[in-house]
Amino acid sequence: MDKTKLMKYQNTIVSFYDNFSDKQIKTGKNLRHYTIAKHLRQKGIGNSHKILEIGCGIGTLTELIQRLAPKAEIIAFDISPRNIEIARKRIKSNRVKFMEADASRNLEINEKFDFIVLADVIEHIPTEQYDILFTNLNRVSKNDTKIFINIPHPNLIKHIKRTNPESLQIVDQSIYPNTLYQFLQTNQFIIDEKKDYSVFYRTPDYTYYWISPFSIDINSSYDKTIFLPKRILKKLLLRIFSSF
Repeated sequence: MDKTKLMKYQNTIVSFYDNFSDKQIKTGKNLRHYTIAKHLRQKGIGNSHKILEIGCGIGTLTELIQRLAPKAEIIAFDISPRNIEIARKRIKSNRVKFMEADASRNLEINEKFDFIVLADVIEHIPTEQYDILFTNLNRVSKNDTKIFINIPHPNLIKHIKRTNPESLQIVDQSIYPNTLYQFLQTNQFIIDEKKDYSVFYRTPDYTYYWISPFSIDINSSYDKTIFLPKRILKKLLLRIFSSF
C-alpha cells in the first residue's frame, strides 16, 4: 500500500473509532471487562511498577487496571483522539498517562514495562501490520515482561459475520492460532499460556494468550546434565521395559 492510500486508510480507521466512542460510553463496563481484570489479577499485575495498555478506548478497562495496581505507573493509548479525550476526563490521576498512538506504526515510547495489555485489540489490526506491532512490543518489553493478549474466539467472529454483521467494527477478523504463532516466532516471543474461555456463550467465545520475550540464559536457566551410574541406569531401564 503506497503512502497516500495508507494515510487515507488510517484516517478512515481513526474516524471510525472517534464515532465508536459513543457506543463504548453506552456499553460501559461489562462482564468481559471484569473477566479480563480477573485474569490480570491472577498473574500479579498488582505488584507491577509500569503497565502499558494498548488500545485503551475510553479507558473502561484502564479504570479496573488502576484499581488492581494503584501504585503502578500506567501508560494507556489509543488510535482515536476522541477516545483519549474522553478517557482523560474520566480518569484523573497523575499515575495514568493517556496518549494518542498506533501500535502498528512508529511507536514513540522509550520505556519498558512489567505488564503489557492488549484486550480485544489485535483482531482490529490488519495482519500485514503485525510485524510492526510485535517489533514494537519487543522494544518496550523486558526479559520478564508479561504480555496479555485477549481476542474473540475465531468461531465467534464467524458467527457474528453470519448472524449480525452490522455489529462488527471496521476491521474485525478471526485470528487463528497458526496466524498468531507465525508472528510470535518471527519476533522472538513465546507463549506461556493459552486458554479458550466463555463469557457470554456456553461455548468458548474468547481466547487469551500470555506471551513473553524469548530470552533464556542457558547457563543460568538449566542445570547441568545429570549422568547416572551404569548400575542405576541399568536397573531403571529394566524396570521401564518390564512394564510393557
